[in-house]
Amino acid sequence: MDSDTGRQAAVVVSDMNEITLGDQLLEEEREGPPDPFAGAMPKKDIQADAFLKEHPEFDGRGIVVAILDTGIDPGAAALQTTPNGRPKIIDVLDCTGSGDVDTSTLVTAAADYTIQGVRGSALRLNPAWDNPSGKWHVGSKRLFDLVPKGLADSIRADRRRVWMQEQRDLLAKATAEVAKLSTQGTPKVTKEEREELEARVALLSEFAEKAEDQGPVLDAVVWQDASSVWWAALDLTELRGPARGALADFKPMTDFKARRQYTAFSPSDACNFAVNIYDGGNILSIVVDAGSHGTHVAGITAAYDAAAPHLSGVAPGAQLISCKIGDTRLGSMETAPGLYRALAAVIQHKADIINMSYGESTATPNSGRFIELAEEVVHEHGVVFVSSAGNSGPALCTVGAPGGTSSAILGVGAWVAPEMAAAGHALREPLRDGQQYNWSSRGPAPDGDVGVALCAPGGAVAPVPRWTRQRRQLMNGTSMASPCAAGAIALVLSGLKAQGVRPSPARLRRGLEATCLRTSWDADSVLSQGAGLIQVADAHAFLLAPCSPAASQPWQVTLQRTDAGAAAGGGKRGVFLRTGQETAVTSTHQVTVKPWFKPEEVAARLDMEVRAELSSERSSFVSHPKHLLLYATGRSFEIQVDPRSLEPGLHHTEIRGTDTSDPGAGTLFTIPITVAVPTPVTAGGSQPGADVEIEGEGHAELQRPHTFDETLMFAAGIEARRFLDVPEGATWAELRLTASMETPKTLMLRATQLAPHTRFSDTEWAKSVQLADGGKVEAAFAVSAGTPLELTVAQMWNSLGSCVLRLSLTFHGVTATTPAKGLLLNGAAGIARLTVRAPLGPERIQPKASLTTLCIPLCPTAAELAPLSAPRDALPRSRLTHQLTLTYSLTLVEGGTVTPRFPRLNRLVYDGILDGQMHVVTDANKKVLGWGDIYPEGIKLGAGTFAIRVALRHTDADLLQKFKDLPLVAERKLDPSICVPVYTSQAACVTGGAAAKELSLVHGSSVALFLGNPAEDKLPKDATAGRILSGSVSLGTLASSPGKESPDTLALSFVVPPPKSDVDKGKGTAPENGNGKKDAADVDADLEKAVLAAQVAFLKDLKDGSEEERSTYQRLWDRVFEANKGHLPLLTERLTRLDARSDKDSLVEDRVAAADAVIAAIDTTKLAVYLAQKSPETGPDKDSRKKDFELQRDAIIQALASKASALLTKYPEVPAETETDEFEAAFVELQKWVDTSAEGTHANLNAQRLARKGQLALAYRALDKALADDKLASKHKGMLETRVKLLKQLGWSHWEAAAKARLEISFPATFPLF
Repeated sequence: MDSDTGRQAAVVVSDMNEITLGDQLLEEEREGPPDPFAGAMPKKDIQADAFLKEHPEFDGRGIVVAILDTGIDPGAAALQTTPNGRPKIIDVLDCTGSGDVDTSTLVTAAADYTIQGVRGSALRLNPAWDNPSGKWHVGSKRLFDLVPKGLADSIRADRRRVWMQEQRDLLAKATAEVAKLSTQGTPKVTKEEREELEARVALLSEFAEKAEDQGPVLDAVVWQDASSVWWAALDLTELRGPARGALADFKPMTDFKARRQYTAFSPSDACNFAVNIYDGGNILSIVVDAGSHGTHVAGITAAYDAAAPHLSGVAPGAQLISCKIGDTRLGSMETAPGLYRALAAVIQHKADIINMSYGESTATPNSGRFIELAEEVVHEHGVVFVSSAGNSGPALCTVGAPGGTSSAILGVGAWVAPEMAAAGHALREPLRDGQQYNWSSRGPAPDGDVGVALCAPGGAVAPVPRWTRQRRQLMNGTSMASPCAAGAIALVLSGLKAQGVRPSPARLRRGLEATCLRTSWDADSVLSQGAGLIQVADAHAFLLAPCSPAASQPWQVTLQRTDAGAAAGGGKRGVFLRTGQETAVTSTHQVTVKPWFKPEEVAARLDMEVRAELSSERSSFVSHPKHLLLYATGRSFEIQVDPRSLEPGLHHTEIRGTDTSDPGAGTLFTIPITVAVPTPVTAGGSQPGADVEIEGEGHAELQRPHTFDETLMFAAGIEARRFLDVPEGATWAELRLTASMETPKTLMLRATQLAPHTRFSDTEWAKSVQLADGGKVEAAFAVSAGTPLELTVAQMWNSLGSCVLRLSLTFHGVTATTPAKGLLLNGAAGIARLTVRAPLGPERIQPKASLTTLCIPLCPTAAELAPLSAPRDALPRSRLTHQLTLTYSLTLVEGGTVTPRFPRLNRLVYDGILDGQMHVVTDANKKVLGWGDIYPEGIKLGAGTFAIRVALRHTDADLLQKFKDLPLVAERKLDPSICVPVYTSQAACVTGGAAAKELSLVHGSSVALFLGNPAEDKLPKDATAGRILSGSVSLGTLASSPGKESPDTLALSFVVPPPKSDVDKGKGTAPENGNGKKDAADVDADLEKAVLAAQVAFLKDLKDGSEEERSTYQRLWDRVFEANKGHLPLLTERLTRLDARSDKDSLVEDRVAAADAVIAAIDTTKLAVYLAQKSPETGPDKDSRKKDFELQRDAIIQALASKASALLTKYPEVPAETETDEFEAAFVELQKWVDTSAEGTHANLNAQRLARKGQLALAYRALDKALADDKLASKHKGMLETRVKLLKQLGWSHWEAAAKARLEISFPATFPLF
């Protein structure tokens, strides 16, 4: 239903831009006994309930929150209006482009108000639609490309139920027809008629299993009225039926922000959508949410439920903008274009707050194109940016980008309150206290920043889209904590705005952090919760107080290590020491503190002078100045960190700078300092069995070489982390856990190592297990020597009761070196050597090598750079976005799963340098086979040629120019993998001797291994010379599982050698004459042949799109023919050209004449005799004779097929028995030279012949085999068109519609929009 009419009882439409409450709104609930379900939307612990009770008018009104997520359902429960009657959702935008429809095709209407859609169907317009230009934009979109996969599956299931009923009816009818044949009194039928009836029964029986529902395809029409307003309408006949879904019956829709219109595709799917129209009517954006996440998030922030206020969101008076950044094509993954368009929309709508419950791990915190724009939005436009910290805890350094890694953004961790645990999670026992969810990500960021700014309740029962077929749903995650914090901030800003106070984002952040509720000051709590649990009333009161200009200013803090142990690079935001070397020495760091100004704030720069006081707590290991005089240009000073006296474990402190003239305004800047002192795991230490006490829970032992043992005690929510110095030479570790408990417990296990410029998720080992009493866990994971390992064990917060765990971690190592410092097997060399060593202790190795991937390098075949004109692609300050579209051609001899990779750009989102990257893979007919972006996924492709198109975006066109030659690597998975032999001697490798088997290495010993080439016949056909096959080499075996490979592997690359020559393969040939020379006559003959071949090739390249071009071609062809009558390639060229003409159906006589000319040029008797030979010819000219006869065979088959096809056009019906059937005669002649039922190239003609004889089902089945052949992809369209006609003739309408949808999807007119 449309939003304008969805709540007629409650709202009155006053004008296009405002909705006010009518007289039928419910009165506010009177206070009563506490509602046990109030905790399902947690507001009490953040003071929201108390604040609203005291200030009901500060409910978020006047505040606009942009929700950057999967999109909001505009028809969802409690997301219609605010308490003061304003529309809840101001705008609904698809920033990803996944709902874009190409409506650039223009048509005009006939006198009966019908137009032709892009699919060729006739569409009837509503005569009342105002369109003075008479030009209608048309396009189409598949429904399943618009809606989330879960909904598409649901719609598909509903459609199948309807189809199956029609199917059963048809099958029953067809079966009855066959049964009649055995009934007495039934007229006799021919054998062909019986076969046809039986084929129909068989075909219908097969359909139920083979049918693939492509889903409805929606026709779209866009036009502009006399007031210059753009409108759109959809033909929803397939979804609503002809009575309610016809195009003319659709209520036209315009941009959502103008009328706030939305409707559902059909009552059964309940999937609401809105529209926006761009680029002068050439793009219609159909906005459908990509999942339920965004609506749920929006509900937490600002839902308003008058009937159940306790289930309203935190700020029920706030208004929302829905910015869809989750791309439906990618399963709701965020894309860079979606992010940048969303930021542009935030500025255009003058939003106050952004909530983004999205993110991922990053290699480079606080850097990248997105971070630059986010800082601009926050500092220049005054928008408060709130984002989730991530759900990758409980290990440290797991905060995600952008929320936990960006200084301009408030990263929010997830807290669970007792009321939420009871009402939402329904725990069997109440929690005594609130606590952090174990999975909530933890700081610090890799560059030393705390990471988590604050925390908020991370679970809620909130509204979800109507298509989910439920009103509300429980979700938990930092995705829920972030909108809770955003709602809390909306309350604070609403109150401040009403009282005439407009704090800057920097000032607001200081107020929030200064008033957060801290549950603990220990290092773990600070890195988990940041400043603590957000408090609405306290923050509001704090921010009402006036402050100095410095307290409203953003301050940037950067650090550079300056002592002798300094690492390369700078720009850190804190100190983070974690290696054994770093924590064993004193280090000095230069700190630079600088205020951030807008370009126009010249006077503020001149007036800036701050007398800052520097202080720190729990900081016996830190030395720093006490005072600092700050100016607009900033100041630098030095601090010293001396961790040598610290015990193993985690330590954290912060140096805080405050304005001495306004100490109550909070901290101006913070310098976080985190030290994780690792425990060395060495071969020395205590005697076996002797306990070594360490601080903390339980006890630790070092009983065996390079083994760490400890007994740990846990309760619900308890976490234990140990920092271990990984011994030099270690390449993997084996973990063993043994549990003692009364009831089963859920445990989270993490082993985390950080590497430079590497995401934590790339090196982290993570596992969740459920253990009962006596249960054991045995696991192994790769480690990097010299890098500290954080081992974290946590009992899940909702896993009640206590348990005792015995933990044992043993390090192992098998190292390998090669002369070239890298493992590259050059196929031309045929051998590669590596030396294997056991540096930690005795090990057993079982060398195995395999190749799993073929790498096909590609360069662009086309590059097009153009500006994007739509307003949604423009950034502030008139910055226009440009798009570079690159096209690559991929040809596969063998099919497989292919992943297109752009190594320079992949895996970079928030830290990437571009405004967007997206690629699409299509077949030769432009059919979409798969989409991808920064995380490319494998796409199953058959043999053939494919186009890979990638779109790169940026406001700097010169920067995009640098990517015009961007290489692509198409990685094809090898299934099965290819074995690479490993030997223990060079002699065995060279001669192909026995492969290496299991070997034993004593401590410190080494052994040489040699890799040989894989078997040539195992290499894929696409593995041409110079291409690379990649794989891995495994060496060690697990001590805990003998024979099982260790998790550490070496990357292996194999360069494909040149192919063996014919002589090498024993297939060399000698010249045809003794001396290999040709006489003058032979040379002259060769010249004449070459000239004639060149003339034919020239004719093939000529265009014939216009009458003038056709006349030129005919004149030149006649000239060549006059001198070379009977030349077969010349005759077949003319026939091929006629068959390729778009108007070939009107050229029947010409095509028949051209075919007869080809047939006449062939001595069919000689050809038949040659082809009938049982043994191959011998003699000096056998090869040339073979080539000549094969040319004649192909030519006569082509000519007869072309002739039959032309005659079928002329004689579509079977003539009377007294008349000659010219088509049948030509087809029978064709069958003498080729098996038309087995040869796929003639499948369509064969099927049309059967259909002509009334054998429709047999004709349909004849096409099945050919359609499965990828080599015939270029002929699929004609065959699919024939199938549609056959189903229409059979009267099977539901299968006709499915076949038509497949045809339209398989052969689109243009490439898809990005």
